[in-house]
Amino acid sequence: MDLTGVDTVDTATAAHLLGLISALRLLGAEGIITGIRPTVAQTVVSLGLDLSRVTTCANLREGLRLCIRRMHAQDSGRERGRGGLAG
Repeated sequence: MDLTGVDTVDTATAAHLLGLISALRLLGAEGIITGIRPTVAQTVVSLGLDLSRVTTCANLREGLRLCIRRMHAQDSGRERGRGGLAG
């Protein structure tokens, strides 16, 4: 989720974001939050919300890079599990 354009969040919005991340985990996926502005970060901290288990990246570009690196790592692991490339 890219929050680059979000200037402020209230308690309900922050709770919904964390609920969405939890729902994604239940489905076997991982939610990554990108582009958290300082004001949003301050609000999250002041509300006492715990983002320690949530992957965050400074911006959307870094979030996409992280996803691509993880996909490549998974593909490499699958190839090793099959004994290398077929050919």
